[in-house]
Amino acid sequence: MLLKILCGILVAIVCRQILFFVDVFGIYVTVRTHWPGPCRNVEPVVTGSENIAVTKDGLAFITSGLVPQYRRETVDPRMRRTFQGKIYLFDFNTPEKDAQDLKIDREIDFMPHGISLLEDESTGEIKLFVVNHREHHDTIEVMVYDQHEMTLHHVTTITDPLFTSLNDVVADGPNSFYVTNDGYFRNSSLRTPERLLTLPWGSVLYFNGKSTHVVVPRAYEPNGIAISNDKSMVFVNMPFLKSIYVYKRNTDDSLDLVHNLNVNISFDNVYVHPVTGHLWLGALAIPHKVATAAANIDHIAPAVACRLEPRGPPTDVFQSFHLYEVFADSTGLLSTSSCVVEYNGKLLVGSIFHKLVYCLMETKY
Repeated sequence: MLLKILCGILVAIVCRQILFFVDVFGIYVTVRTHWPGPCRNVEPVVTGSENIAVTKDGLAFITSGLVPQYRRETVDPRMRRTFQGKIYLFDFNTPEKDAQDLKIDREIDFMPHGISLLEDESTGEIKLFVVNHREHHDTIEVMVYDQHEMTLHHVTTITDPLFTSLNDVVADGPNSFYVTNDGYFRNSSLRTPERLLTLPWGSVLYFNGKSTHVVVPRAYEPNGIAISNDKSMVFVNMPFLKSIYVYKRNTDDSLDLVHNLNVNISFDNVYVHPVTGHLWLGALAIPHKVATAAANIDHIAPAVACRLEPRGPPTDVFQSFHLYEVFADSTGLLSTSSCVVEYNGKLLVGSIFHKLVYCLMETKY
């Protein structure tokens, strides 16, 4: 009798997991192409544009060449052979020009992922914080953009034992930032069961300039992270849960969950618009096709980008919201979408391991 009960429980758990991943992987999802205006690829970006950070004057810094350690055994071998870590610069003020490959003034083991920037209002200095997947550990690389030489000056490398599998970073000061661990294991043979068993072994960390603290100890695959313009809220995308978690930031930099926004789509990275405060989000629209495209980059996964407008009262603006689908493509212009940023009616839509798209918004969403 006990054996039957245990078998019944096991079957129920397996069935639950199957149904969960059928939903997560978007087995029955379709994408209909629509653009907000004329769109085109930005040269010479062909090895990903995973994340983008934008200055107030419209300079966009783009990470490229990502082959995460935990996927290296399952991705297309061409990615492992040919992808090189780069940061590109695109100027929204001269969109007809190509993106520029920015050189780093020292040689480092470099495979960038998430990116954040800070501007010094008094000096004009632009400081970048970049998640870097080195061969055996993850780091945050801090760099300063030299506008005259068009290069990146490497300032420092930040490491910590708590940096287990970094994904994205958001700076809140010249020496401090929040960062997400999207899981615990970097090795794919261990990461796969961690993911399939839906183990909440990811986390959100805060580095205060001297030490790192865990501010969200248990999370399932936390991904993109951003901070509100007044620095009172932190947003974390949970793509496997099809949710955006909204945290209230406390005076000691700890975080309290105040909203779980059920968006019913797997968002990767999040960008907070500096004027409106709206969230711009790149979506892994059909995740099982993303996995197929990662294994063979000749396959194309549809791309979707959205804008989330908070519609709650002034005391709690994210109490309600409306989600607009701004860009969708299944023609091959872009294979999946990891991020989107908007500047003066112009869009950049990035991808994990494909190209970069520029759009002029003629239709307002």
